[in-house]
Amino acid sequence: MNSTKKSTGKSSTNKKTSEQSKQITQIKSRQEMIAETAYHFAEKRGFMPGYEQQDWFEAERIIQAQFPLA
Repeated sequence: MNSTKKSTGKSSTNKKTSEQSKQITQIKSRQEMIAETAYHFAEKRGFMPGYEQQDWFEAERIIQAQFPLA
């Protein structure tokens, strides 16, 4: 009896899925950092309305500088 196993390619599929999950997690973490930073800008200003986009863009700039995407 020959007991050789065929490769099903699941290992490479699992590896791709794992890498994609890691990237999604990193993106979510990055968005959370941006949101938290933007929140702190708003908090310092007493949550005055009208600066939401400015806060978000500035937070993105800061997080990008601290944690550049590869």
